[in-house]
Amino acid sequence: MKSHSVLPVFVLIVLSCGTCSCKNATEPQNKLQGITLYSNSFESVSDTIGWSGYGALLLKDDAAPEGGNSSLFVSGGCMVPHAVYDLPAAESDGYYRIACWGKNLAQGGGVELKAAKGSGKGVEVAITEKEWTSYASSDSIFCPVGDHLRIEMICGGIVYSAMLVDLIEVVRAN
Repeated sequence: MKSHSVLPVFVLIVLSCGTCSCKNATEPQNKLQGITLYSNSFESVSDTIGWSGYGALLLKDDAAPEGGNSSLFVSGGCMVPHAVYDLPAAESDGYYRIACWGKNLAQGGGVELKAAKGSGKGVEVAITEKEWTSYASSDSIFCPVGDHLRIEMICGGIVYSAMLVDLIEVVRAN
């Protein structure tokens, strides 16, 4: 009978270990699998070098969990994109995904990854939540050798909108 009283304790220990994922709890939720091509946490003005667009690109003292101290504030008018960043030309054919943390400050916005010479259609994440939320594209985009990927952010237009973006990451999925 003593062996039966040990069994519930053993099962409880096993279940506790199975539900505690301490290592994964500290990793960013938007972490994509694959080779990272680009990542940025927007901690200083130097992190905005290479970014351009028709909107306000400012650093704000509001960051995603584990995102440092600041994030990128994106807002703009009717001319789009409000923020754009061109990555170097692809050295080989590949499929790519995008992930980021975002915070909707008004009407929301979107972060898109596309091949610059491609059809114009890319993969996008819509920044909709008022609290910091992890977003990742469920699909990937093909970028042929010689073309380059472009990150575009659109937030606002005729109707004012603004968003914060942090921990942005472009990953080669294959």
